[in-house]
Amino acid sequence: MAPTGQAHEHLRRLKARLADAGFDLVSVIKLTRLDASLAESIRDAAVRAGLPAGVGALKVVLVGNSGGRFWDSLTQAERDAADPLDEFSAARAGDAIASLFGQAPSVPVYPGECDFSLLALGRACGWGSPSWLGVYIHPEFGTWFAFRAVLVTTAALPDDVLGESTDACLQCVTRDCVAACPVGAPHPPGRFDLESCVSQRLADGSPCANRCGAREACPVGAGYRYPRELVSHVYGRSLESLKRYAADRGSGTA
Repeated sequence: MAPTGQAHEHLRRLKARLADAGFDLVSVIKLTRLDASLAESIRDAAVRAGLPAGVGALKVVLVGNSGGRFWDSLTQAERDAADPLDEFSAARAGDAIASLFGQAPSVPVYPGECDFSLLALGRACGWGSPSWLGVYIHPEFGTWFAFRAVLVTTAALPDDVLGESTDACLQCVTRDCVAACPVGAPHPPGRFDLESCVSQRLADGSPCANRCGAREACPVGAGYRYPRELVSHVYGRSLESLKRYAADRGSGTA
């Protein structure tokens, strides 16, 4: 095991490498600190990804972005990829770990097929809480952040989590998101009206097709709002997914 000072230097270098790619949110947590069921799911995912069974002293590295600076890090060729955000995130996060800790077994468990709760992992790392908008909200960055990659490693890294997050929605008194939503979809966590939201987005000529006025109205993290091109990309992809889901459901295959 590396001395404490060396482990913290490893973490500093990892964060610097990831920050160069626009990932300014990084947390490390020992697998054993997580809820037992979450830890088991993540370990199983790591073994499926190629981590030798029985390896101990595992750490989970959670990588994310606040705001849209990471989008500026993508080359045009990377933006033209089939799934640019996931491909870029997996490649850059994996390269950072490999270049710094090449001798330590490390595997990516997200992006890709994910059967563990990213939200539960985010909460354990202090990255936020459920919001009235049906997505996670960070106390500083609002909804303008995202989980981009999760890796499991034996690298000598110290725990580095933010601690318990402030619930931004619980402290809100104006509910600007509710006033801005044409169908009143925002509700307390766990009660977001997804059906009304989806119907509104799929409606002909909907102003919600490629943006979310309710999300933009939230004052938390307003200074980190994604650039227009990234908003168009994210909402464009989600709209296509909704259209496919609606078509499948209409045909009885969903």
